[in-house]
Amino acid sequence: MRAVCLILQWALLRSFLGPYCAPDAEPARPSKRVCVVGAGTAGLAALKALLDLPEDVRDGWQIDVFEQRHDVGGLWLPQPDPPSPPGLPDTPMYPSLRTNLAHPTMTFPQFVYPPMTPLYPSHSAVQAYHDHFARHYDLRRYISFSHTVLNATYEAESAWRLDIQTSHAVPVTLHYDHLIVASGHNHCPHIPALNGKNSWLSGGPGEREILHSIWFREPSAYRNQTVIVAGNGDSGRDIAMQVSKVAKNVYHSYDHNTLDPVFSPPVPQAIYKPRISHLTSSSIVFTDNSTLETSGPTTILLATGYEYIVPFLPTLSMSSSINYSTTSLSTNTRYIRPLYRHVLALDPVLPTNALAFIGLPMWVATAPSDYTQGLFAAHAIANGSMLLSRETMLSELEARERALEDTGMDPFFIGHRLTGKMRLSTTKMDS
Repeated sequence: MRAVCLILQWALLRSFLGPYCAPDAEPARPSKRVCVVGAGTAGLAALKALLDLPEDVRDGWQIDVFEQRHDVGGLWLPQPDPPSPPGLPDTPMYPSLRTNLAHPTMTFPQFVYPPMTPLYPSHSAVQAYHDHFARHYDLRRYISFSHTVLNATYEAESAWRLDIQTSHAVPVTLHYDHLIVASGHNHCPHIPALNGKNSWLSGGPGEREILHSIWFREPSAYRNQTVIVAGNGDSGRDIAMQVSKVAKNVYHSYDHNTLDPVFSPPVPQAIYKPRISHLTSSSIVFTDNSTLETSGPTTILLATGYEYIVPFLPTLSMSSSINYSTTSLSTNTRYIRPLYRHVLALDPVLPTNALAFIGLPMWVATAPSDYTQGLFAAHAIANGSMLLSRETMLSELEARERALEDTGMDPFFIGHRLTGKMRLSTTKMDS
């Protein structure tokens, strides 16, 4: 009887483990074990790039993708009822959002958007595109949904050890030779310190609120309120425009020297204000010493961007003092160093093709960029000998950083923004 029970328990566990559990009782060890974390744009691009390797190259490989949500799409997959703070939503997507990029810049190679798609589509059209892409190339059979990677630790003897919470709440531990982090960078909101915050909030109990834009969903929630939108990135401008249709007054707060008529048009219905300096019990004080007295319902919406943090990756340490001598994998929340071409981790404890990041660069054509990075990672995994030496790649990284510094920009603040000739503010309040 005990033997029967053990067999049933084993069968039940196997049924929980999804596509990464082979049907054979004693499967041969794969020639390479590759894990991708995330099934948004970056994760799908990485998976497709791996599968686009010649079949004889990836013969015998085990490729698994773990996605903590119930479907593909990443941030494009909506979450209409996000948790209240401090619980973090899975996505910052709000119902009225339309893309600020023309869809050809969000197109995977050789897989165009459907005919008659608006040039700047709704988020639901972008999500449908990701779903179609995954189905067309039969990518879902590699993906385990509702699977959360809790911890990924590199162990020299067995490479990567991943602790995973499955869809049935069954914890499992799996091992891989190569790890691709494609989990996005719009999950951990950057919330700047506001001096006087507690005094201001207590000065109008029940009528004052400070929220990051990750929790923004419907402009109607701010009807007849005074709203201060802090930050002049894409979300800051769009939210200011959305809220200005229903709010009593909207103030758009950001450094004026970041205003660029090509990339950052002002919001006509909003009143411009510089950055917030501090708060008092009854007012908001800006860096030009102007004051906004707050009476009645008032909300400060922080459209101040996100931090480059990977909670499941202890190899990536937090450090506020990243510099040219930083060789262990570190993040100052804006920049992960050292990475070769924003992709391969050059930490000395890791083989140079053991850990790749896909989707870190900003101000790029997202899907083509992600697929290109995926191809680079895939070929590096297939043949690590193609790579330059670690020292040469570190030298190239430093040369790129110093070239940015020579133009007057701080490479450790700019991070993964591919600036080209675009002007960049180094103001930490702005997204």
